[in-house]
Amino acid sequence: LAAATCLALELALWAQLALAAYFFTPVELLPEFDLDHGAPGLLASLGWCDAVLRGLWLASYSLFGILNALCGFALYIDRRTLLEGWDIELVFRNLARRAAKLLQRVAPLLLVLLALGAGAGMAQAQAQESAGETTQVEAPQDPVEVAREVLDTEEFETKEVERRLLWGSSKGPPRLPSLGWMGTILQALGIGLLIVLLAVLVLLVARTFGWIQWRRDKLAPAAEPVTHVFGLDVRPQSLPDDIGGRARELWLAGQASEAMGLLYRAALSRLIGRQGLEIEPGDTERDCVERVRRKGVGATAEFFERITRAWLVCAYSRTRPADEVALELCERWNGVFEERGA
Repeated sequence: LAAATCLALELALWAQLALAAYFFTPVELLPEFDLDHGAPGLLASLGWCDAVLRGLWLASYSLFGILNALCGFALYIDRRTLLEGWDIELVFRNLARRAAKLLQRVAPLLLVLLALGAGAGMAQAQAQESAGETTQVEAPQDPVEVAREVLDTEEFETKEVERRLLWGSSKGPPRLPSLGWMGTILQALGIGLLIVLLAVLVLLVARTFGWIQWRRDKLAPAAEPVTHVFGLDVRPQSLPDDIGGRARELWLAGQASEAMGLLYRAALSRLIGRQGLEIEPGDTERDCVERVRRKGVGATAEFFERITRAWLVCAYSRTRPADEVALELCERWNGVFEERGA
């Protein structure tokens, strides 16, 4: 869908540039389009317009290529900020504290200056008002009216006849040449592009707010069972019988990353195998949390989010969650995912 949206936008920009170039080109320079022999005749009669159209398409493609690269880099920065942005948040907090302290120092001075400025303005306005009341000067006569009265006299009455050469007929304003079949085709293309853009926009809005859901199970064949997610083995046979007990042993042995990793991949295995959770190849840990929430499994979604946070802290931040938090996750895992049949 994203690729189709980008292609539609590129086509719309290319069509607009082509129409602008056509309307700003003098009629004498336009080639005679051959519409009697179909598409081959039309392409053969384009002449120099073919090179212009190709150049405009290259410009449109280049512009959207830059935009795609910028959007991809913005997504990368957003992901890095979510995972490793605690230092940036600390810097912003320090900047906010400094700005607050500076505002506390400068605010009284600004209030004093505003009060002095308002007092001086009021005094000047009162002085001008009193001067206007005491001094009344008769306004002089308008010089424009005096000049009109002088020019209306007989001495200044003159008539001029001006002759000019006009190109073409002077009966009415010049009309643009009729586009004929080309105008009909361009109009149909414009209406079609507008309808496609509106349809894509409606689909994007509906998909974003969850008004519609894609029924991929009817269109595509059954997908193979997921065996690995983010490089983690989520096959049931790769997991021990007592998940919570084994994770507790690993944690007490000082293997924090292995313990949280076992809880996380075991939770994914249960959700995929028993709840039918669908995970796309490009999904992240945050996307998995959102998919579990949309499944509506209640307390299981909240517990899975806590496991995800603990796993991210161990895997990416190279730190350990608190002992009481980790041990609580190990103790509650069997009760949430085994007894409730998550």
